[in-house]
Amino acid sequence: MNLELEKVKLFVEEGVAAFLSFALIFLLIAFLSKIIKFKFFSKNLNKFSTEEDLILELQKGLHLVSSITTNSVYIGLFGTVVGILITLQNINLEKTKLVASLALPLISTAAAIVVAVVGNFILNYLEEYANRVFILYKKEAKNVAK
Repeated sequence: MNLELEKVKLFVEEGVAAFLSFALIFLLIAFLSKIIKFKFFSKNLNKFSTEEDLILELQKGLHLVSSITTNSVYIGLFGTVVGILITLQNINLEKTKLVASLALPLISTAAAIVVAVVGNFILNYLEEYANRVFILYKKEAKNVAK
């Protein structure tokens, strides 16, 4: 395989792996920090003077979790496509080397799917937790009004 193409393939695969690793770490940190905030909010609901203030705080950062979850699949797919295209540039490889060269880029897609699935679970859990905190706020507001 052409040395320059091999460098590009390695750069893309390492870049995709680094992005997906950081994305997974970010998702886990975001999950833990939001859980801590939500627990604090649920114990200190009187801190919020309006429903809108609470909603703004509950929603803060969830768009990043959603964006990383969605876009990780595209980043992984990009790594796979580039890896396969570069491998196919050198189609005259032996059959075993060709299969091995094609299998490696598929790891990008597999890793991206893992990040997307974990991110989707995290996002759904955080949204549900935020809804529960909001319902607690509304119940407390009703009790205060009585």
